[in-house]
Amino acid sequence: MARIIKEWIGKNDNEAIPPRVKLRVFLRAEKHCAACTLLIVGKLRPEYDHVVALINGGQHRESNLQLLCSECHKAKTKLDVAEKSESYRKQLNAAGIRSPSRLKGQGFRKAKPPCTASRPLARKSDRYRAESDLDRDLSSVSEAMCGQLNSIETVGI
Repeated sequence: MARIIKEWIGKNDNEAIPPRVKLRVFLRAEKHCAACTLLIVGKLRPEYDHVVALINGGQHRESNLQLLCSECHKAKTKLDVAEKSESYRKQLNAAGIRSPSRLKGQGFRKAKPPCTASRPLARKSDRYRAESDLDRDLSSVSEAMCGQLNSIETVGI
């Protein structure tokens, strides 16, 4: 009659996997990587990975461990982190929590419009007026300036 070995369950997520459990996982996988089926011997070091990652809700137990080569382990870890960030983003959206927007500065202050006495100021909206409107505006400005000159002369300066 065969002896039944109790499954190892970690007390917390930070507990190291004991060597006896690593050996059982290694023999259960028959020395092959679970992803690419490459034989793990010699310089190729075995890496023990959680089938369902701890960050994605997996348990730290023997039945959730698999044997991977280093290249497959890097790729799977990258996918696990991407999956976690996607699920986290969806949870935030479902809860209506938005990430804080970047602070917006006041920007540059608006320059004061130039003051000229020799000619009227032309605005962008003035560029699109009809020629007759511009002529009328110029004539009214020149009449106003002439009126100011006449009033100065009458004062006796």
